[in-house]
Amino acid sequence: MSDKKYYHTLDEYAYFGNDLGAVYSKEKTVFKVWAPSASAVELKIYATGDSSVCTSSHSMTMLENGVWSITLDGDRKNTYYTYLVTVGGVSRETADIYAKAAGVNGNKSMVVDLESTNPTGWENDKHIFCNAPTDAIVWEIHVRDFSISKVSGVSEKNKGKFLAFTESGTTLDNKGKIAT
Repeated sequence: MSDKKYYHTLDEYAYFGNDLGAVYSKEKTVFKVWAPSASAVELKIYATGDSSVCTSSHSMTMLENGVWSITLDGDRKNTYYTYLVTVGGVSRETADIYAKAAGVNGNKSMVVDLESTNPTGWENDKHIFCNAPTDAIVWEIHVRDFSISKVSGVSEKNKGKFLAFTESGTTLDNKGKIAT
C-alpha cells in the first residue's frame, strides 16, 4: 500500500518543463534540477572538471513540482558544478543528469554555451530526408577491423587507428580501382 501512495504522490510532482539543467546566458545562468524527494539541494561550484576543491556553494530553492532552482548572475560559461542532494537525512554529491556538458569522467557538470561550440557553417546545415525509410543506407563499421585489413589501402602507421579514416586516396589492395 505504501508503494502506491508513494508513486501517486510522485506523480503529483511531475514536471514537464524543458528548462532543467544549466540554462546559460552571458548575463546569468539558471540552474534547475527535479528532485521532489529532496529536503535540500545545494549547488557546488568548481574551478575545473577534475577538481576536488569546491570554490563556492549555494543553497537552492524548491519551486513547484519538486524543481529546485538558483540563478547566478554573470557569465558562468565553462563553470563546473555538482549538486549536493539531501534525501532522508543523507546527502550525496552528484553531477547534473540534465547537463549538456561534463568534466573529467562525467563527475562534474559544465555550463556550456552551445552556440559557441558550433562549427563554421553550422547554421546552414540541413538534415537529409529520405522519401521512405527503406531508401536510407546505414553503415556500421568497426574502426580497427576495417582499417587493419591487409587490403584496406591504409598506411601501416595508421592501421587500426582512427587516423586511418583521415587518409585520402586509399584503395582496395592499393590497386587504385576501388576506393576504401
